Amino acid sequence: ICDRAFMLCKFLRSVHIPKSVTSICYEAFASCWLLDSIALPESVETIEGRAFMWSGLSSIQIPRSVVSFGGNFFIECRHIKKIDVSENPSCAFVKGVLFSKEKTQIVFCRQTKYGRYSIPKTVTTICAAAFYGCTYLESIRIPKSL
Repeated sequence: ICDRAFMLCKFLRSVHIPKSVTSICYEAFASCWLLDSIALPESVETIEGRAFMWSGLSSIQIPRSVVSFGGNFFIECRHIKKIDVSENPSCAFVKGVLFSKEKTQIVFCRQTKYGRYSIPKTVTTICAAAFYGCTYLESIRIPKSL
C-alpha cells in the first residue's frame, strides 16, 4: 500500500488488507481518525514510518512476517493500548517500547511513558521519531553503543 494511499480518509473505520500486500508504506493510513483496529495479513513484511500516524488505532497485531520497520509508525496514536507481537519472532514490546527482537533497534516508544528511561546497551539504532511526543519523559540515558 503506497505512500499516503488512504491519508485523511477521516471516516474510514475498517480495512480488509489482502494477502498480496507486502508493505504498508509512509503515511498510508495517516489521519484515519476513526480507524480503530486493523488486521495485517501474514504477507506484510515492512511497515514504514508514520504508516498509522494520527489514526484512531487502539490495538494492532504485528504478524510474524513483519521483519522491517521504517521508523515510528504510531506517531500521535494516542489511543493505542495493545500492541501484540506474540507471534512475531523479529520484535519485542517491553514496558511501552517496541524493539527488534535482539533489542538492537528501538522502533517506537508509547507516548504515555513517563519519568526516566535508560536505553539498553544492546541498542545500536533508534528509528526516526521513535520518541516523538513522549512529553512525560524527564530524562533518557543513551548508551555508548549508539
